[in-house]
Amino acid sequence: NGCVDTISKNNYIHIKWNPVPLITSSGDSGCEPYYVSLLTNYYSGANYTWNLGNGVIKNSSGVYYSYPDTGSFPVLLNITYANGCTQSQTAGPIVVFPRPSFSYSLTNGTGCAPLSVQFNIFTTSGPYSWNWDFGDGQTSNQFNPLHIYTTNGNFPIYLEATSINGCKLGYALNGSVKVFSPEALFAPDVTSGCAPLLVNFNNLSINATS
Repeated sequence: NGCVDTISKNNYIHIKWNPVPLITSSGDSGCEPYYVSLLTNYYSGANYTWNLGNGVIKNSSGVYYSYPDTGSFPVLLNITYANGCTQSQTAGPIVVFPRPSFSYSLTNGTGCAPLSVQFNIFTTSGPYSWNWDFGDGQTSNQFNPLHIYTTNGNFPIYLEATSINGCKLGYALNGSVKVFSPEALFAPDVTSGCAPLLVNFNNLSINATS
């Protein structure tokens, strides 16, 4: 019949403010324990829920956390704003690499100079690069080095391993290499007198057993 009707309403549909959060991370990978900060904007009245991917939940706009275990951890942030709107954002995953795992020992760690000492590493993981400090100013990057000590002294041993991911672990060996040489010394109780002269000799030798 050609009839037409129109209607218009101003300010009838209201779109609530609901921004997608931005996450700023201090990093996404590192060695155990791995410390990371996760930050987003703070909004008054908003509720924040961080799922750190390892069962840990945090409720603040900023998270400062140290991952104690190795693995890959996806991060999820849920925000409920004061107006009731919700948004989600992901980050990561946060990848935590293991540090090297090893032990070591030595054979023939005490004796006279020159003293040959064999060092042995025990590990079921890797591959690693090695950095030995023999305590006498000498170093090595060999797996099981043989080192010869040429001077007397007590020498602490330190070994550091580095993984392919750059993770490091080092520690000193319990005890030290002890190197000594016998030094023959004696002293008479008298050095002059009339014959017959009785002289007693005192053995002052150092590091001697016979």
